Amino acid sequence: MLSQTLNIERISFGILLIITGIFSMFVAISSIQTWLGIIDRFIAQQGGSINYFFFLKTFHHTIILSIISIVCAFLIFSKKSLGWTIGIALCAYHCIFYSKILFEIFFGSTPNSGREDDTFIPIVLTIFLVLTGLFLLGFFLLLLTKIRTQFNTGKKEYWTVTGLTILFCADKILF
Repeated sequence: MLSQTLNIERISFGILLIITGIFSMFVAISSIQTWLGIIDRFIAQQGGSINYFFFLKTFHHTIILSIISIVCAFLIFSKKSLGWTIGIALCAYHCIFYSKILFEIFFGSTPNSGREDDTFIPIVLTIFLVLTGLFLLGFFLLLLTKIRTQFNTGKKEYWTVTGLTILFCADKILF
């Protein structure tokens, strides 16, 4: 019975990572397509060329993390400690990132259209609250002693998690 619970928790977390990875990749690709459409119209009117470095700089983080998220899910399915390490670092990063967005929404640094009936902010707020809660749940699930022993984690993995989380956050802040 206990091993089935651990498998359900591991599989649920893996599915969360796959869904997050696919959704992030979809958002990045649709954003790139939108930007390319805008730039194509601008180039047709003004002349010039497309700066591909802009797209690489703007969207590399989302694309790389979505690929890492999907790979991490398959590592967790196969009970690799590398999957646990990357998974908990991704959870920590997403909790920090989504909390930052929630902070901006709560304290008004997010632009508002000024309309009284604007429902965009509450919808975004709800989405980010749910995402933060899911990743916080995943973070604490991976920290359970039973799961840590299943993945055979030690001090080396904890330092790797810390380093990866700092790396993910630094990349998002600096680039």
